[in-house]
Amino acid sequence: MDYLQRLFNRELDEEGEVKILNSIFDRSNILWTMDNQTYSAAFNAWKLERENNLIERGKEILNLLDDNLDWFNKLRDLFKRGKVIPFIGAGMSIASGFPGWRAFLESVRQEVLDGDEIEKFTSLLDEGKYEDAAQYLADREVDYLQEKLNNKFGKELPFDKIEGVICRLPDFFNGHIATTNYDLLIDTVLREKDISFHVANGLHTRGLMRTLTDNERVLLKLHGIYNTEENRIITTADYQWHYESRDIVPQCIRDLCSNTLLFIGCSLSVDRTIEVMRAIKEERGRDNAVRHYAFLSNENLSEEERRERRRELQKANIFPIWYDGDHDEDIEALLELLVDSRRTS
Repeated sequence: MDYLQRLFNRELDEEGEVKILNSIFDRSNILWTMDNQTYSAAFNAWKLERENNLIERGKEILNLLDDNLDWFNKLRDLFKRGKVIPFIGAGMSIASGFPGWRAFLESVRQEVLDGDEIEKFTSLLDEGKYEDAAQYLADREVDYLQEKLNNKFGKELPFDKIEGVICRLPDFFNGHIATTNYDLLIDTVLREKDISFHVANGLHTRGLMRTLTDNERVLLKLHGIYNTEENRIITTADYQWHYESRDIVPQCIRDLCSNTLLFIGCSLSVDRTIEVMRAIKEERGRDNAVRHYAFLSNENLSEEERRERRRELQKANIFPIWYDGDHDEDIEALLELLVDSRRTS
């Protein structure tokens, strides 16, 4: 069942089930079964109203800050020309029950650390040093860390159990997708839409530039796949090996950055990926480096903190478009506004 149809049915069923004799029925199922045409008309009207509400919310977001509108207009022009690749972060999977990176590392910590170790580990997280925190855990119990990765990210949810705007990625983007996520949500969403795609593991992909020019849609898993220690990046040792000793992942980022990236659901702390993007800007120069964009929440940031984030991101040629409401709703609103600009151009 289509994701939007799922949401529509939930709204219909909010008033409660219908009991007839000893049988209980959902309201949506009754309407669909008894009068399919009325159901379809009601669904289409609901969908149009929802779309218009999202577009209006998107316009409100653009008015939050002067830069929002200017940067969105530049992003919109690139989007209309099919020049934008979405870069999907862990925030897009949380609605489906997957943990963010901090929550995941905390869940491992509960089993492997004690006493003073917990204080040191927590300070690493508070400083945004997630790879060092992961290394701290791996130094104690690397097998348990890997088992936890398999258990948390290896579960393959059916499409009807996936929640949030990630379900609508094919509605907004018809090309390549990049991610550092280990879960299989994007794979499942694309298959649900019968979209053919090729999974490229960033740890082993050479010549990404050439791959991106082929006709087949690519799902780039930049930091690999969760299933084995050799196949993923999470600890300091992993990052040193794949970002410093080998040049495959940094080269993937360079190839990827020949296109405009739109970061969605990403925290964009200053990590190795951002450091490579900074280096690209320095190498190519401000005027020659491709511009990238991000949808970011400013909900828990002071004005000074927000400005500092903007300065740091701009060093990597990333321009944030800030929202202040619900994560999935506001991201969907901005994406709906992007698509609307393409329809009305």
